[in-house]
Amino acid sequence: MKKIENFLGVDVGKHILEYCLIGTDNQIVNKGKVNNNAVSLGKFFSQLENNGYSKSTSLVIFENTGIYSNPISRYLHENQWPYSEVPALEIKRSKGLSRGKSDRADARDIAVYGLRNMDKIILSTEPETLLQQLKILATEREKILAAIQSFSRTSEAEEFLGKEVFKVVKVVNRQTIAALKKQLKSVDDLLAKLVRSNEDLKHQQELLKSIPGIAEVSSVYLLLATKGFTKFKNWRKFACYVNPPKTPTV
Repeated sequence: MKKIENFLGVDVGKHILEYCLIGTDNQIVNKGKVNNNAVSLGKFFSQLENNGYSKSTSLVIFENTGIYSNPISRYLHENQWPYSEVPALEIKRSKGLSRGKSDRADARDIAVYGLRNMDKIILSTEPETLLQQLKILATEREKILAAIQSFSRTSEAEEFLGKEVFKVVKVVNRQTIAALKKQLKSVDDLLAKLVRSNEDLKHQQELLKSIPGIAEVSSVYLLLATKGFTKFKNWRKFACYVNPPKTPTV
């Protein structure tokens, strides 16, 4: 890659992307909004190139916002634009003390982060399909667990309402919890099957599970957090991500 001359910070929302383009002098060149879909992104980046902004001298930076980041990361990957998808917490910490602002970084903050941290930014690649499948399954697992906890709290009503009142919901409640637990096991089985389908992930999981305290599900979450141990340069970076230093507030 040639020397980066343009830094495009993108604040990712569900439907709208707010962007800010700065140069190496930290001055805003352009800013605005674009719809978060492939067609709009195609028009926007084509216009950038037509205005003289080369892929080889530009860098796109945006926060990881889960599934909402997928359209732009997929577009940039398929069209060979250099980009870095950065954890929101890392950008927040880079800002230091802030007064009277929300925790969310805006597009300019993100662009400035790219300019100031160019020497240590790691270029991103689109997650493999398998990792995306594992991620969305893990998300569904969290929803099922939350539902089980929610329905389990219904039993607390028996103590206050009495058995005569509670009996109208008792059977339905137990059946619902049993069905959710059955679905949870199905998701866990599918997660395990997907990990075993890839030799690299399977080997990494076996190494993780050899560590006391790390079981099947915990190992899957670690594989996702590290993107198969490709996301962090060293263990210190990962340790900081897991247990970040506290930033004092004013």
